[in-house]
Amino acid sequence: MPLNSGFKSQVFENLFQHLPGFFFRSTTEANWPFLYFTGKVNELLDESGVTLIQKNTGFLDIIHPLDINDFHKAYKDTIALRGNFNFRFRLKSNTGKITWVRTHTCPVYSDKGEVLFLEGYIQEISDYDNESKTVFNTAFHSLREALTKSSIVSITDVEGKIVFANELFCYYSKYSREELIGKSHAVINSGFHPREFFADLWRTIKSGKTWRGEIKNKAADGSYYWVETVIAPVLNASGEIANFLSIRNIITEKKEIESRLSEYKHALDNSNDHIYLVDPNSMRFTDVNYSGYTDLGYRRSEILEMGPLDIMPDYTVDDFRNILYQLRSSSNNRVIFNTLHQRKDGASFPVEISLSSFISSDQKFHVLMAARDASIRESDRKKQQMNAIETEEKKRALIARDLHDGVSQNLAAVNMMLMSVEEETAEMCPDLKHRLADIKSLLAKSIDDVRKISHDLMPREISAYGICKSVETLVQRLSVSSDIETDLVLNGKEPVLPISIRVNVYRIIDEFINNVLRHSDGKRLTIKISFGRDTLSIQLQDHCSGKYFGSVAGSGISISEMISRMKFLDAEHEYFVRRGEGIFLNLKLNLVEKGPELQENMVYPLI
Repeated sequence: MPLNSGFKSQVFENLFQHLPGFFFRSTTEANWPFLYFTGKVNELLDESGVTLIQKNTGFLDIIHPLDINDFHKAYKDTIALRGNFNFRFRLKSNTGKITWVRTHTCPVYSDKGEVLFLEGYIQEISDYDNESKTVFNTAFHSLREALTKSSIVSITDVEGKIVFANELFCYYSKYSREELIGKSHAVINSGFHPREFFADLWRTIKSGKTWRGEIKNKAADGSYYWVETVIAPVLNASGEIANFLSIRNIITEKKEIESRLSEYKHALDNSNDHIYLVDPNSMRFTDVNYSGYTDLGYRRSEILEMGPLDIMPDYTVDDFRNILYQLRSSSNNRVIFNTLHQRKDGASFPVEISLSSFISSDQKFHVLMAARDASIRESDRKKQQMNAIETEEKKRALIARDLHDGVSQNLAAVNMMLMSVEEETAEMCPDLKHRLADIKSLLAKSIDDVRKISHDLMPREISAYGICKSVETLVQRLSVSSDIETDLVLNGKEPVLPISIRVNVYRIIDEFINNVLRHSDGKRLTIKISFGRDTLSIQLQDHCSGKYFGSVAGSGISISEMISRMKFLDAEHEYFVRRGEGIFLNLKLNLVEKGPELQENMVYPLI
């Protein structure tokens, strides 16, 4: 029966006073203020209905804050269905008393379907349904059991002192329960997080909100472990924070993987190589390291909208598909080739591409593309070559010095001693004189040989005078020691060149002459050295039949050493034969464009 303010029947008033709850009417404005009460209002709200109405108390004022959201949802669902609603909630009096109640409420609608007011009945159910309570308790204990066995659980008081710690907390922290109870979580503080991290945590939970995050903890034995953490405030019956509940799950392995991935990414981003992850189906980049887009002049977002063909102008779709087919068919899952990479500004540079493949955990085929700037690789090769040549020349210089200052001087001393012995034994028998003369002759030859070897290893002229003077000395010795006629032509003025250029040019000429002495059937040699304004040109010709060229020119240590030194100098060179004219070696060196590594003088000990 709908209630109305004009209902004054004493019979019904007496009846309502004996019911366990009270009837009410309220509007839906603001806090839903009550218009009318009847029944045991005073027992539940500790104030009379008249006082409550005078204080403009509303329905929303007597609902516990934790139940407000659920109440609003139930109300909205009721209005949507244009029905009545039953709702169980905690009723809060002005004195702070909390009582569980159930309401049966009927919205009263206008002709237009608008809610005019609410009429209903509120009844106390403090022992609310024993059956429901039993079900709830069973579910709660099951949940608690599952939670404490699968997660680290702790409860603290409002000051942060631990009042409960489950077995997993003890297991991972390596502390006993007795060592944890009464302590704060500072006992497992790893020192990893800044103070502001924990200050923000406390601000959040003290405001009644739930905090979520990842924390690095330190166990009693000094080991570290990571936990994914949820900390929520626990309210008492008055709605005040009484405790804090912390639920944590171990994520140490996950954090270690993240750390390794971060290290790998850092290493990749610091690599000079361009590294791309390629989707073989769409032929688009799915990931790229820092160098892979900055060296090409792109932003990361731009390069991830592109694919290999966008930066490899010499390749078509079919070309790249063929390469991917080779990759799938390759036994070692790798394909290497050379091409050009094109920057955003249109400029290109040579690269060596290495493609490799792998199968991901979801069984998808992926392609890893690594591109290395070939010019950088060539520079590294030249540096290694320069170091090798420099080491060899230093060894030559040291051996030459030892021969000149050690062995040669000792032989000279022995020669002087023999001369002294010869003077003291002037009246000796003729046979002994002849033997001494033979020894002196052999010793003199040995001294000359040692000096020649020492000179060949590191001519003094190289350091003191330069290429032309060194080659002149070489030709003079050649004319004395062989029957080969040598034409030496010197053009232009020799500038002061770095010792590295002087040594390597001299070695090339010397090796060519040695080849002539070892293999040639010719009796004439032409050496032409020309200095231009910024160039050095050398023409060497062995006037032979050329028959030995096929067996010698393409192999042998001396030939490979000449070629290696010419490449080291970045010299334009050609080595060929003309039948009837002989073998030719021509090289041209640009003295202006030499890199800094050639302009730095190699330092060799002088003999």
